[in-house]
Amino acid sequence: MLRDRVADVISGTVFLFIGFLAWGIAAMRRRSGAQILIWLGLWSVMDGFGPLANSLAALGLVPNWLQLSVPYLNTAASYLIMVVGSRAFLELTTGKLRFFIQAVISVGLAIALAGIGFFIFTGSNDKLMLYNNLLAACSLLVLVTVVVVPRLARKYLVLPDRRVLLAGMLVFAIQAV
Repeated sequence: MLRDRVADVISGTVFLFIGFLAWGIAAMRRRSGAQILIWLGLWSVMDGFGPLANSLAALGLVPNWLQLSVPYLNTAASYLIMVVGSRAFLELTTGKLRFFIQAVISVGLAIALAGIGFFIFTGSNDKLMLYNNLLAACSLLVLVTVVVVPRLARKYLVLPDRRVLLAGMLVFAIQAV
């Protein structure tokens, strides 16, 4: 059983470490640029928490009182990760793309709150996940287009070098797939 969970434990631990590292760097910087690190750290922690918590719970390594909360935390993280990821990108954008991301955050938050509510009252954690995933796919398509097209990147991104952003997007996309 442990052999089946090794990849989830490793990837979850790596993403948690990256998140805590980003928070540590943000705490050391304490400047205006630290806000992006806070959101990226939260995004990474949320991305790593699910696989790690599920694996540890399946292996019986989580106390019973905490094991009861894992489904609630996983559902909240599944719906809210779109909002947190979009909030991180909001720090990197300017112009009309910024308004687009703000709209994505608002719609994502509405879907997340409704989805979490459905889970609390019905026990079904995927009632609105299709809409959440559709919003994520559409917004990701727009963001990837902006990052890949140099003219759009110069116009809508605050980063002069978009290679790091593209590499980071690739890592999260591979892990998500």
